Amino acid sequence: MTHPSPESTPAAHRERRTSAAATTSLIFAIFGVVGGCLICGLPPIIAIITGHIGVARTRQGELKGHGMALAGLIMGYVLILPTAVIALAIVVNPASVTDILEGFRHFFENLVARI
Repeated sequence: MTHPSPESTPAAHRERRTSAAATTSLIFAIFGVVGGCLICGLPPIIAIITGHIGVARTRQGELKGHGMALAGLIMGYVLILPTAVIALAIVVNPASVTDILEGFRHFFENLVARI
């Protein structure tokens, strides 16, 4: 009686799962790019936290998604900068909120006009 080789067993052909934290990080980072960074900075913060978790879990190689986690992490840190600037401007000069929002409106109008 012959025993099946390890390559022919179902466990050897099982595909690695993608890290849920990595996927979550990328989704919230994309949401932050679309405009979510204006919502109290929550999407970038969630992207950063879940990005760190995703990088840690995918580093061992048991789960896929290291690139997604890294992309979400980088985008989260990049998006947290304008959120911090806006928050600081609001704290320093609450009347500047309308100027900031008007600046964003002009920026997005110009961006859409070029597309």
